[in-house]
Amino acid sequence: MIEEFLNNFYDCLHFSQTEAFPAERFASLFAEHAVLIEHQPHGFQTLSAAEFIASMNAYQAEIIGTFHERQTNFQVSEEAGVLIVDSDYEKQINDQHFTGTNHMILTEIRGQLKIISIVF
Repeated sequence: MIEEFLNNFYDCLHFSQTEAFPAERFASLFAEHAVLIEHQPHGFQTLSAAEFIASMNAYQAEIIGTFHERQTNFQVSEEAGVLIVDSDYEKQINDQHFTGTNHMILTEIRGQLKIISIVF
């Protein structure tokens, strides 16, 4: 179940200027009040899933070429009824390459895994 969820997550993070960011499918991966925390050089920015999706849509309009993020490895632990997932990734934005780790907290809501928090 976790592998399928992560595959769905990373499938959403592959798009170009000519193919739409799958906002609705991406939003369905998050719990209603999920928090996304972006690590930036001078601190952290907290976003809702809707705010993140709006920023991705705006970003898509500006990029030339492609945005592709794929998982390279992951570790899962369970604590107090939630899954804690550390998901390593490679990201390509046009010709630039990056690596990093998404830190997710997931829980099951009505039989489906949902992200309740992610730090990236």
